[in-house]
Amino acid sequence: MRAATISPDGRWLAIARGTGTVSLHTIDTSTEIQTLTVHRRAVDALSVSPDGVWLATISADGTTRLWTL
Repeated sequence: MRAATISPDGRWLAIARGTGTVSLHTIDTSTEIQTLTVHRRAVDALSVSPDGVWLATISADGTTRLWTL
């Protein structure tokens, strides 16, 4: 795990991985909801928009991406 953030409603957690992926987990049961392959290298940082609709990721591959959740 390189970084993590909790959704604004507190229902899920996004975890940045060194593999270029972000995994989404429920807070209440710790169940993995989804794994997103978002970059070619490690995801260094991530942030969720205040409305919980967008996920921004920054990677060691030099890219920044915006995802709809």
